[in-house]
Amino acid sequence: LSIRRHKEVWELVYHHFAPQFLLRVVGESDGCGTEVYFKPSPETISNLHFSSEIQAKRMRELWFLISGVGILQR
Repeated sequence: LSIRRHKEVWELVYHHFAPQFLLRVVGESDGCGTEVYFKPSPETISNLHFSSEIQAKRMRELWFLISGVGILQR
């Protein structure tokens, strides 16, 4: 999780649902926004197959509901 607010970049990392450290400042930024990176683990999620059709539908819903949201799928 990366948060850009008040000219600072804040970071929080989770591993298997547990935070690895307290929210901390890791840099400076002129912008604002929040980025969430998600990488599924076979240790916590039994089915790692994600349907691209379902993901595309959900992304369209989010884009419609949340102004300014951007979603990048790799």
